[in-house]
Amino acid sequence: MTTESPDISYRTQVALTIRAARTALGWSQEELSKQASVSKPTIARIEMSGISPRADTLNTLMQVFKGQGVEVTIGNEEVSVKYSKAALLTLQEQLNAK
Repeated sequence: MTTESPDISYRTQVALTIRAARTALGWSQEELSKQASVSKPTIARIEMSGISPRADTLNTLMQVFKGQGVEVTIGNEEVSVKYSKAALLTLQEQLNAK
C-alpha cells in the first residue's frame, strides 16, 4: 500500500515562507510593508494564501529579507531559509531582550 504525500501549492509555499521569514526577523506585517514598500493588505493576503504575489513583488520581498541576512529559496518541493551570522546574532539579541 503506497500513500502519496499531498501536494503543496506554490501559493501556500510562498505564504508560509514569507510569514516564517518575517516572523524570524521579529517584524510585524506593517514593518515588512514599510521595508518592502508593499501595502500591508497585500502582505496579509499573501500570507493567508489569498493571492500569489506578482513576480516583482516576490522579488522585492526576497531582496528585503536578503538585505537582513535571510536568504530564501522556494523550490518545487522544498523551501530553504538560510541565515547569515549577523542575522542570527540579531535574532539572538531580540530573543534575549524579551
